[in-house]
Amino acid sequence: MERTKRSLTLTAAILNIISYSIYILFTILALYQDIAFLLISGNSGIEATLIKATIAFFVLIYGIRLALGISMLILSAKLIKISRLQPKEFLAKRTTMNACYVINIIIVTLGIIAYLNGNVALTTIGLLIDVVLWTILVLASVLIAVDRSKAQKELASSPVDTVSSI
Repeated sequence: MERTKRSLTLTAAILNIISYSIYILFTILALYQDIAFLLISGNSGIEATLIKATIAFFVLIYGIRLALGISMLILSAKLIKISRLQPKEFLAKRTTMNACYVINIIIVTLGIIAYLNGNVALTTIGLLIDVVLWTILVLASVLIAVDRSKAQKELASSPVDTVSSI
């Protein structure tokens, strides 16, 4: 049986890989910037215990973000393999697809909430980068959902396999 290629899922996987690579890079840069700022603040008389606790908190939060980004890179690599499957096999991998688009939407939602609450410094370039990444993640989620819907239609319209009895 000839392998079909689910081009929308493949595109979504590539978009996810690019987005989460940038996400990981900016998470590392933000962690470095926040810790450097705290260490510089330590020279201005802020209590060392408070600085250590804040650094530990940043490492925890950014560690979670890094783990999530790396997990999504792994899931996105799996999506590339999934994109080569026949409709029935493709639809059987719904857990991976669901995880990808749900996590994408959660990342976008949390990012928007962080900006709306003022938890993130509002720089023009930072906001622009985030909006582009959020748009790409939402687009990737939509592509996966559309490809899944197409596979369901293909499977429903394909002739039923019959086994002849002898």
